[in-house]
Amino acid sequence: MKQLLANATVSLKEWYEDTEVTLHMTIGDKQLLVEMTSDGAGRFSGIVELPCEVDAKNIIELDVIVSGGELNRKESLGAWGDISMLLPIRSDGSSWSGPTYKDGVMSSQFSISIAGASLGTSKSLILYWTE
Repeated sequence: MKQLLANATVSLKEWYEDTEVTLHMTIGDKQLLVEMTSDGAGRFSGIVELPCEVDAKNIIELDVIVSGGELNRKESLGAWGDISMLLPIRSDGSSWSGPTYKDGVMSSQFSISIAGASLGTSKSLILYWTE
């Protein structure tokens, strides 16, 4: 199964020297715990492996469990049914035209549009295929 390797980071407003943070992941009927490490300034991070193939049975739910000092709580970070929502770019559409024949040559055109925060706006890639 293909996995998306992601760095999860949580910033706490309140923490103590002995505060521990655990990321609790529920993927379908599977439960995973990821211990997060502290940077000493209230930020905790850990590496998680998210499955790329997610369906209605395998929605990914993320919770953070905070304990230590006077803290003992569990907070929801959300749920995703489509892992592509977490990626920096996404498909904005595609199209296919053809085939066309001219002078005994067959050709087609395939266009892919992608969008994302790192791109600023939607960009298109057009592929031409000739045989």
